[in-house]
Amino acid sequence: MVAQTKSLLGSSWKFNKVLTVSTVFSIVLTPFVLLAMWLDPVTITGVNGWIKPLKFLISSAIYSGTLFWLLTYVQGWRRFVQLTAWFVGLALMVENSLIIMQVLRGTSSHFNVSTVFDGAVFSTMGTLIFTLAFLNLLVAIRLVLQKMEDRVFAWALRLGLLTTVAGMLVAMLMTAPTSAQLDRVAKTGEMPVVGAHSVGVADGGPGLPLVGWSTEGGDLRIPHFVGLHAMQIIPLAVWLLTRRRS
Repeated sequence: MVAQTKSLLGSSWKFNKVLTVSTVFSIVLTPFVLLAMWLDPVTITGVNGWIKPLKFLISSAIYSGTLFWLLTYVQGWRRFVQLTAWFVGLALMVENSLIIMQVLRGTSSHFNVSTVFDGAVFSTMGTLIFTLAFLNLLVAIRLVLQKMEDRVFAWALRLGLLTTVAGMLVAMLMTAPTSAQLDRVAKTGEMPVVGAHSVGVADGGPGLPLVGWSTEGGDLRIPHFVGLHAMQIIPLAVWLLTRRRS
């Protein structure tokens, strides 16, 4: 097991150092965040503040590991593949670091524009993720244009990545101000929070354990989650179905 892990890390390091560090970064920090949930039960937007970095670290580790595997199918475009891996690795480390920093400050990382600094943090994360989504789209386009021997599996990769890009872009809908926020800025001239996860109800209400998806209204995190993990689910499902058929 140890030898296999070393071999995998060696291959990953050879492929792209930044994405390798980013993946290890997410994996290593996860148990420390779990410990922090117990030692520092800070409450942010109605839930334990450490839940958000925990979810993002786990999701980042799964995503970056999958991207490693997916990029090996891209033919040609060697510099672009390396640029994508480099940027994704850096973007995920920066975003997770900013989320953890905001928890340590006792405040929210997303939709928080209450101060110039908080607004800059939120804008930085938004810019990084939008650029990441654009790079993912270019990778998907390259996979669509190139020929692959296994046509069924090829389309599983393409559709999985395209669906993931759509899931990333759902996050942009979350940044639109709600009617309550618009009413507040009209009355007071202030908007400390812009955007929300929930639809039809306020954020921070009753929700499912850990994920926090609203149980009283709509929640944009659901299509966001499904889309993000389509790049794993669709290829895996196709692989299992074709394996059983053969």
